[in-house]
Amino acid sequence: MHAFDRKEIYRLAEALLRAIENAQPAALAAVGVSPAIYAEILEELHRSGEQPGDLALAPYDRAFQPDRSGRVALDLYPLDSEPCAMRLACQLWCKGRKTDLTLIADHIQGAGALTFRLLETQ
Repeated sequence: MHAFDRKEIYRLAEALLRAIENAQPAALAAVGVSPAIYAEILEELHRSGEQPGDLALAPYDRAFQPDRSGRVALDLYPLDSEPCAMRLACQLWCKGRKTDLTLIADHIQGAGALTFRLLETQ
């Protein structure tokens, strides 16, 4: 696995989450979110009872540490399809508590942004 800068990955994940929260078309397009995908994100959030503005990442000091179940809130693993590509699975939090939502995105070294793939309920 390629080495990665945890602070940079965390920053990029926050930027992706803020793009979703702020719903600005240019920011959403920059992370691979079309208007149709954004509508699906809102639908998933509605089903889960969450609001975009309430979502957050796990606190940085806990984001890369496994919890009691062994789950890492911000996990990064290599993609076999591209040698410099990684997939990020990020458990989202709301108002200081874990949610059942996981944000999935891809990171290509040197790209400067994550590319949204999926928001799912675990």
